[in-house]
Amino acid sequence: GIKISRAVSIGNAVIINEADYLEYMRDDPETEVIGMYLEGLKDGRRFFETLKETTRTKPVVIWKGGQTTAGQRATRSHTASLATSSATWEALIRQTGAIPANNGDEVIDVIQALVHSAQPKGRRLALMAMTGGQSVAISDAFGRVGLEVPELSESSYEQLGQFFNIIGGSYRN
Repeated sequence: GIKISRAVSIGNAVIINEADYLEYMRDDPETEVIGMYLEGLKDGRRFFETLKETTRTKPVVIWKGGQTTAGQRATRSHTASLATSSATWEALIRQTGAIPANNGDEVIDVIQALVHSAQPKGRRLALMAMTGGQSVAISDAFGRVGLEVPELSESSYEQLGQFFNIIGGSYRN
């Protein structure tokens, strides 16, 4: 259900690197969301600046390969990319506004959400889960990435109470 306007596999990026392709996708009017799989960077500073500029106009979802010791070893043998610490990648993601993903399914799920829903207007959102434990875990996950889960209005709770009747469930968590 996702239309792909462009797809690129760059391998070792000997001539054109990830920042070049990111610039191209940023300027491509047919590309709404950019999804990337990266093992390493040829020019970290340029990529950082390009990514920061790109996320101002288009969402960028990045799956970083080589997140574990074994993955880093495989990355070295696959593309000769040097291992980059998780803290460095997390800082890059946070400072540029990119969206992290840990596998291909997450990349697709995030892109689907971005393509098929309205762009958020802030950092506040509501959530509804089947159990209290799920609500706590999801609220923690949202809080860790800077999202807010405010209480709803009393009117909203009254409306939810009219149809939400799962035994053991709560719409106030």
